[in-house]
Amino acid sequence: MTMLPGFSEVLAYGSDEQWTPSYIFTALQLQFDLDPCAPVGGVPWVPANSSFSKLDDGLAQEWTGVVWLNPPYSKPGPWMQRMAAHGNGIALVMADVTRGWFREYGRTAELALFLDRRVDFVLPGGAKQQHAPFPSVLLGWGPDNCEAIIDSGLGWIPNMNLD
Repeated sequence: MTMLPGFSEVLAYGSDEQWTPSYIFTALQLQFDLDPCAPVGGVPWVPANSSFSKLDDGLAQEWTGVVWLNPPYSKPGPWMQRMAAHGNGIALVMADVTRGWFREYGRTAELALFLDRRVDFVLPGGAKQQHAPFPSVLLGWGPDNCEAIIDSGLGWIPNMNLD
């Protein structure tokens, strides 16, 4: 059995600087109020009215409105805890339900959509990475965000009807 590599083994250049590709936002068709994990200077295709970079320490700032979250994959737990408490937005994270942060905070999401394909994250300078070596999931909090995820056509939603 092949084990999924740890976060530190999948990060290009040993960095969390891997950005969400534009096709995700095109499919979601949402305008976000905040991207708390943006790179310094932001990313032009992320439809967010404001952003925080690591220089701003997005965890220490106030979050308002609809949040887009692509957290640092080396340490997503604190970001997911914050998103769960905020309760309004969409997170793109590694689909690894064995991680403590996923079990604790991912379950607070109102919706989970597993992407049909591996994400081609964008590296600094605009170069696209090969497909990520792990599957990804969009987690949604709030009815409008969940509807956007459902309508996106980006993947599939597990059938959780156990009756």
